[in-house]
Amino acid sequence: MKPDEKEFLKELQRRRIGEYTLQISERLGIPYKRAKYICLKWVDKNWYNYGVAWEFGWLTREGRSRALELGGRSRALELEWLKGEVKKVSDEENHSC
Repeated sequence: MKPDEKEFLKELQRRRIGEYTLQISERLGIPYKRAKYICLKWVDKNWYNYGVAWEFGWLTREGRSRALELGGRSRALELEWLKGEVKKVSDEENHSC
């Protein structure tokens, strides 16, 4: 798997609500035709699925698992990390008073 594919897969794993596949590929600087090729390749691997247009698809369970194997973080893990950081700051503020 090429570096741009790895990054694309990890970013799709942690996409924000309302963020489309095409927006993610554009943000990463992946050309339209390359992004389409990658997504359709992932469809064949059962990592990606879409309804009407590939630009608005989503990762399958297998795709999400592969992204996590590559070092991607799930939204749930990101939220847990963020909660921990907020708690650290809160504890530091309480101890400094």
